[in-house]
Amino acid sequence: EITSLDITNVVFTALNGESYSRVVPSETRQYSIKSADQTYVAKGTAFRVSNSATKKGVEVFHSTVAITEATQDVTEGNAYYKLNDNKDKENK
Repeated sequence: EITSLDITNVVFTALNGESYSRVVPSETRQYSIKSADQTYVAKGTAFRVSNSATKKGVEVFHSTVAITEATQDVTEGNAYYKLNDNKDKENK
């Protein structure tokens, strides 16, 4: 679902399932995906957001994604998932 198409702030909401995004780095524009209780902000990257009953999170294929609610960045080759038991888990 498209939440905002503002020229400086594009936001999508992942209601259910997975989405893959590839974003060009920009100092003046922000690209975000909201999923459940997390917001993932691209920092010029390729990444996949998952939102299902058992797994919510992000897997980064290139560059970095910031997780605003977790106040941390996930770097290339890593993933961050919030599992259904509400424990945070970062995988390599």
